[in-house]
Amino acid sequence: MFAISDYTDAMKLRVKDVRLARGMTVQDLADVTHISKSHISELENNKKTVNGNKLLQLAEGLNCSIIDLIDLPELSPEIRRLLTLANGLSEDAQKELADFAEFRAHSSEQQ
Repeated sequence: MFAISDYTDAMKLRVKDVRLARGMTVQDLADVTHISKSHISELENNKKTVNGNKLLQLAEGLNCSIIDLIDLPELSPEIRRLLTLANGLSEDAQKELADFAEFRAHSSEQQ
């Protein structure tokens, strides 16, 4: 299963960008996520990393996808789209998608 929490140390979060785009203050976001203002501020300034649960809380509080909160510039738009779609699938469907992608990658290597 795709686990965002496995990659958060290497990621720059876009929480502040998304929050400002939605016209929210840090206090607004703290109120809807039940995450302290100081914690959110530290996340926005990349002074703290975030676990998968907090990232999900932030995404829900900002009404966006987890992928929208992560700056991964090396990913193509197609891969970003795939991650966003995969995030909405059941665990079984995510495994099937991963198996299919692995099969296709292996097939491409043999050609």
